Amino acid sequence: GMAKKDKEASGPQMEKCNDNASRVPSAVILVVDDDPLQRKIIQTILSDEGYRAYEVSSAEEALIAAQTLNPHVVLTDLRMHKMDGMKLMEKLRSEKDAPEVIIMSAFGTPYMIEELLKKGAFSFMEKPLEKNRMLHHINSALEIATKMKPTAERAKGDQRAADVLPSGTIAGIAS
Repeated sequence: GMAKKDKEASGPQMEKCNDNASRVPSAVILVVDDDPLQRKIIQTILSDEGYRAYEVSSAEEALIAAQTLNPHVVLTDLRMHKMDGMKLMEKLRSEKDAPEVIIMSAFGTPYMIEELLKKGAFSFMEKPLEKNRMLHHINSALEIATKMKPTAERAKGDQRAADVLPSGTIAGIAS
């Protein structure tokens, strides 16, 4: 299958493939976790994949960082001091240029996960995180997020364009 095809590819072609290793290299991802080790590990994995990954230690910091970074995806722990991941998600999702929010926790009950998804979470991941599953969730979230705002650089231009559209219409989607 795939493995054989890769081996046959000539040098320059291989390089081209590697450049595309992560589908959206300029995507901005914000990691929110009050456990410093956890968020460092996640941030490192995402950076290695070619994403622009940033990490903060609280929901409060995340809200401030999101203003500047305008992230495509926010990956947040559920249980944190003061504001929890669900509250953070609700605040982020109420913004005009809302990121996709993935929530992670070691304590997910089916009822709670259903609540999170109903309230606007993109998905839920159980801790401890499994690297490939995490990357799959992030890639899926980015497919939606990058349609809404192609890259962080273009976000401001897109915002201007969006302001011109009649309210309630989304470009390319018939309501």
